[in-house]
Amino acid sequence: IAVPDAITGGNGVCVASTLALTTTSTGGFWNSVAGAATVNAMGVVTGTSAGTANIRYTVSNAAGCRAWSSKSVVVTALPGTPSIGYKAPFSNPQAGAPTGGFCVGKVFGVSGSPAAGVWSATGCISVTSLGVATINTTGAGSITYTTTNAAGCSKSRTMTGTGFACAARGSMATNEILINSGFTMYPNPAKSIVNVLVDKLIGEGQVIVTDLYGKTIKTQTLSMGNNNVNIANLSKGFYLVSMITAQGKKTQKLVVE
Repeated sequence: IAVPDAITGGNGVCVASTLALTTTSTGGFWNSVAGAATVNAMGVVTGTSAGTANIRYTVSNAAGCRAWSSKSVVVTALPGTPSIGYKAPFSNPQAGAPTGGFCVGKVFGVSGSPAAGVWSATGCISVTSLGVATINTTGAGSITYTTTNAAGCSKSRTMTGTGFACAARGSMATNEILINSGFTMYPNPAKSIVNVLVDKLIGEGQVIVTDLYGKTIKTQTLSMGNNNVNIANLSKGFYLVSMITAQGKKTQKLVVE
């Protein structure tokens, strides 16, 4: 019996991924000789463990004589599952929200390990390539960190959460705290823009920049979440940035360079 035509397709596959193989011969069947992969009746190979799989396409005649063509497929292991965590200088992104939730407008940093992974997000959350995440709307969302090895095999970890309109929660009548014990300010030192992050705000407030002598340099309305303060016109030196509401005043020192 004549050997069937050669098997064509890729030479490698990742564990848990698939690879389609083909042959111009007909009337035969596919099988995997080694245990590193399986193959279905359509010639689709699925990697099951690291190693090399011998994939065959076999034909037979009425007398039961068989012949086959074969192809070696290298199966590559996936990288380890990466980890995700919050990173400084951002404060706890869940402060002021229900358990497992985030306040709309919250900006926070995420770090992934090992390095050189890729960030992506869905739903209420967006994330930059540097791992700076923003809660844009209410509803469910997720952040995913994906790492890829030299063979092109990838593994991901995902964190999920729900965006809440925290500013609408509570009132003075229920003894809600208007501001948290402080605020996050970054970068510091800064050159043109400094970000003031507020975990929780009910009511109105202001961000005020003063020099060390108490002279007011800049004032703007305080919002919950991230407040961008333009300091491009300030001379180099030390300044004070204050967050003021009806409940009090919180101040941090800022270095303009």
